[in-house]
Amino acid sequence: MQQRVEEVVPLLVAAKQQQRVEEAVVLVFGPLLPSSTTLCAVADLQVQQQSKRVCETEQLDLLAVALSSTGVARRASKDGCVLCARIEREEGRISDGGWQTVGEKKRHGRPQQGYKEVVTQQDKHEEIAFVDEIARTAPIKYLHRYLVQKGAVPQDYEDFKRMLTSLWFDLYGRGGNSSFSSAFEHVFVGEIKGRGQGESEVSGFHNWIQFYLEEDKENVDYQGYIFPRRRGESPDSEIQLLTVQFEWHGVLKSVSSTLIGVSPEFEVALYTLCFFVGGEDNRVDIGPYSVNVKCYRLGNNKIGSAFPIAEN
Repeated sequence: MQQRVEEVVPLLVAAKQQQRVEEAVVLVFGPLLPSSTTLCAVADLQVQQQSKRVCETEQLDLLAVALSSTGVARRASKDGCVLCARIEREEGRISDGGWQTVGEKKRHGRPQQGYKEVVTQQDKHEEIAFVDEIARTAPIKYLHRYLVQKGAVPQDYEDFKRMLTSLWFDLYGRGGNSSFSSAFEHVFVGEIKGRGQGESEVSGFHNWIQFYLEEDKENVDYQGYIFPRRRGESPDSEIQLLTVQFEWHGVLKSVSSTLIGVSPEFEVALYTLCFFVGGEDNRVDIGPYSVNVKCYRLGNNKIGSAFPIAEN
């Protein structure tokens, strides 16, 4: 199982380079496409080799995956926030496609854990709109093809989208409580545990867009970062994986690793992949980083948490 995740992550990375999507579909994903009768005979090893070749020749890393612009905005923020300076240049992209939809969804989240959620029709429309948006993208389309091949998800794409909606947005309980949390709210939005009941802590909150939105509203007090180790390179202004410490609504998050600049569809695809064919620890290479993608289950059919950890 572990080997499967390691094999597929480079393909997800390759798929996200939008200007090369059609080429990547033919070159890398061909063996999984029913219409590609010739390429269907290509062995899995050759698929791995071709995906590696695409990554190497195009120098694909997280920056190339998610961004089309170059250079880093340098902002002198009040606390010298390297993370804030790094993501400032992505501001224009938050209003595009899945970025805008995920932002809308975040604004309606309640940070305190333990409050029973009331799901409105508006909530359901937002969830469907988010999944519809990311389902148009290369990473989610590739994820579907791969998981269908493994017999893990429905072959019908509409059924697959409904499965994604259920996996990420169905409510569940933590610690004996019921119907107050979801995989999406925990991973992408964040939750506050124990508020009003003694010592509190931030749980989840692993998404860079949420960090940007909350820092912009001054709900986040950024307190520092740790550079991950890059293979054969020194940390520089193009860091895309950071481990940060911050307070959110006055509650401490002592350690949170964040992939900067990646799109919601890439993260959903990566974490969904680990849920279906991986384990709790999924060690993969993403760009110049050795990453352990943690994926915790609640029961057999829920994502309890999923996030990256920089392997030093």
